[in-house]
Amino acid sequence: MPDSFTQAQLDYFSQQTARAVKKATRHYVRNALVGFLILFAGVSYAIVDSRHQGDIARHAIVISGRNVATDSCNARFRQQQVLRRIVRAERPTIRGYVKDGTLSAAQGDQALAQVTRTIKQLRLPDCRVVSSVITDDPSKLKPNQPPPLYPHGPLSNALPGKG
Repeated sequence: MPDSFTQAQLDYFSQQTARAVKKATRHYVRNALVGFLILFAGVSYAIVDSRHQGDIARHAIVISGRNVATDSCNARFRQQQVLRRIVRAERPTIRGYVKDGTLSAAQGDQALAQVTRTIKQLRLPDCRVVSSVITDDPSKLKPNQPPPLYPHGPLSNALPGKG
């Protein structure tokens, strides 16, 4: 190895070193860019997937809430219906007591008026409203959802245990 280098040799070595550094830097930047793009794609996928999973969970909660609310309202509807029938069944009994003389005509009228007031107070809930409250789209009912009951509806006279 020579003790001293000429200026041309030093320039050549500087050029080669600069070229090697430039090539290594370009290679490093390209690999880093690919890594950052992969990282960005992964983070983007994670965000989109978590949003999708959140939508699925929210949708399941809405369906479950709607089904529970409708089922609960239907139970209340049936209870009110039974209670109204029990109160309504008192009318012939009251008329019979008036006919037998156990009650006076005025007492019978008061009792019949009380039965009418009680029936008016025992309003049947409209479960269609409950069903549509817990949803994003009330026009679409899910297959497992019990049908909502409402006054004068097709199922309003169907009582459990009655054929």
